[in-house]
Amino acid sequence: MPQLLRSVLISADLFDLDTGVEVNPDDVCLICKEPFYPFSEDGCRPVRIMSCGHIVGDSCFESWVRTAPDKCPYWNHLLHPKTPPGNQPINILRRVCNSKWFKAQDDGMIVCFAEAEMREGGFDLDGTARAALANGSITVKGALGLFIATVKCHAKLSILFAVIVAVLICPFMFVYLYMLQKGKFSFPSGVLWWSFQLALWNHLAFDLVVLCLIGTGLTRRNVH
Repeated sequence: MPQLLRSVLISADLFDLDTGVEVNPDDVCLICKEPFYPFSEDGCRPVRIMSCGHIVGDSCFESWVRTAPDKCPYWNHLLHPKTPPGNQPINILRRVCNSKWFKAQDDGMIVCFAEAEMREGGFDLDGTARAALANGSITVKGALGLFIATVKCHAKLSILFAVIVAVLICPFMFVYLYMLQKGKFSFPSGVLWWSFQLALWNHLAFDLVVLCLIGTGLTRRNVH
């Protein structure tokens, strides 16, 4: 999903973390509910999120920010990642991927498409290709397949979006044109064209961002 695609650009290293945290034996990580290391051999090491002071496990926080990079696991308040110097295009891409617009595309695909339909469309719901994209081990063939599958799912969402916008606006346009022409009905064909044009530009913008993300994943060593 786009929500996981943006993990290519997000890691715990982007946040100010204090690793010198002392914890008690009965303290547990909020995310995995396990005692911290060294009180548990399988536990994660405690770190403090400096922006809010909350303590979580390091490995759990790394996984957390890949799916919710702008939320604290405690109260869901906003976290503010650092801006790495010297790579302005990547910083701009990070901001775009964390925008409400980009997240809305992800939410829309999750809501509108059943799991079986997405599998049939070629989307790897087990996350293999997306994980490879995030850690830089994805192949060109895998990246191409992920891009095509993502665009296909989003294309269906864009068509649905255009239809919904047209259905919602057309009745008002009917009334407006009726009043404008003094009792003569006129079909607002321009509304349909405007709706599909809006959906098309939204879809193309999304495709461009996903293409940039996948290109970044293919050149992962140059990101940081």
